[in-house]
Amino acid sequence: MTGIICFHINLMVFYTTLMFTNIPDISSTGKKFQNEINYKNVIIGDSQTPYVDMNTSKASRIPYLCKGGQGVNWLRDRLSTYEVKEDVENVILVIGTNGVFGKYLKDDINGLFSEIKRCFPKAKILVVQGSWGWTKGNHVTSEFVRNYYKQYKNLGGIIIEPPIGEIEPHQNHPVYSKIGKNLDTNYLK
Repeated sequence: MTGIICFHINLMVFYTTLMFTNIPDISSTGKKFQNEINYKNVIIGDSQTPYVDMNTSKASRIPYLCKGGQGVNWLRDRLSTYEVKEDVENVILVIGTNGVFGKYLKDDINGLFSEIKRCFPKAKILVVQGSWGWTKGNHVTSEFVRNYYKQYKNLGGIIIEPPIGEIEPHQNHPVYSKIGKNLDTNYLK
């Protein structure tokens, strides 16, 4: 019996590790090399961040501020240890999915915005709406998600269309291309 329990726990650890560490490293794809990284426009957030990064030519993610399986409060805390960057013009924020849009966890969106504004005092905050319906407990409606992101808008965030949507988001879906094109065309210099 103990062996079965250990096997089950090891399998769960393996699956969780695989799920939350399987974030593509775009530096190996040839899209963005170190000398092409744009830190005037930065992308921060969860495991969907690399796919937004892959589909914009005018922004780059900050690896220290991106991690799969994490939510608003993790990012707020991570930002609290990050240096001030006054030359950043836009912060693209990809967060909210892992806390199921505040359904199960109390997302400190005010605290997150305070830390973003401290770290990037001259930046606009562009908010990419997350994904839903792809994991147990993540069954919410489009309306629920849009209402959640109204909190970001009320704090000065600019909501980017379209949302990632009701999909399993861990591959380069066409919606990321639409989001990247919208960012590059309408928001980023």
